[in-house]
Amino acid sequence: MTGIPRIGLLPIMTIPLLAGTCGLVGPAYGPPSGAVAVVDMTNGLSFDAGTVTIRAGETVEWRNRSFFTHTVTGDPSRAKAPAHALLPKGAAPFSAQVCR
Repeated sequence: MTGIPRIGLLPIMTIPLLAGTCGLVGPAYGPPSGAVAVVDMTNGLSFDAGTVTIRAGETVEWRNRSFFTHTVTGDPSRAKAPAHALLPKGAAPFSAQVCR
């Protein structure tokens, strides 16, 4: 018999199958939180909804439904270019943690 040995084929086929399911579980796929607006991060590295409007004190839930792990940070002291992370007057810096 020639070609790829049978034992080597299973890991080759299993890795893509498991990798394809990594982004389909977790808090981003759980029940709605009751937030006024929900913004999903997509696999295309974009946001869905592109624009939301809320009143002061209302909550926006950011859900990462992409295959890429990342956080949301609004802290000029942690930015490469602090001018790109300006906060409104009176707003406190923040850095979200990665959920596990």
